[in-house]
Amino acid sequence: SYVDVATLLPYKFVRHLEENKYRKDEYCLFDRTKNEATVIDTTEKAAHTKNVFKISPGIEDIISAYFLFRNINFDQKKKGDTITIDVFLDNVSHNFKLRYIGKEKIKTEDGKQTAITVVPIISGIKGLASGDTPIKAWFSDDPRKLLLKVKAQLVLGSLELALQKHEDRTKQQP
Repeated sequence: SYVDVATLLPYKFVRHLEENKYRKDEYCLFDRTKNEATVIDTTEKAAHTKNVFKISPGIEDIISAYFLFRNINFDQKKKGDTITIDVFLDNVSHNFKLRYIGKEKIKTEDGKQTAITVVPIISGIKGLASGDTPIKAWFSDDPRKLLLKVKAQLVLGSLELALQKHEDRTKQQP
């Protein structure tokens, strides 16, 4: 994701996916004056495709949305507030919504720390997840807002992801 530091809006997004035999190589150029996203798929070397889509003025890509999220002042949010971020992904505009649950102490590899807790508001995954809020995420309550932990309730069990290790380069000496 290439982001304009003044507006925090992306002007280019590059995807390179490899999973087993599946491949996806594409890039998206955001034209903010025309409110258009041009997606150029280079997966097939012999036949590149180019498609243009209308977008909302403040739309993000999936990576720049995280950077935007990192700039939200959660001290000004109330429990239950919903945060909506327009995200362009897979040639479609999505209204990605998060419900702010509050701050809580959680156990991490670095010991107990205060975390910002959010729940994605997800529709259309009824066959995979279970419950009203199947996914819960915790971010560090500091300017970096590192993703510390994710829990998901699935139909066939549960999934938990946790940050194992990170390096704080701001404290390193040159």
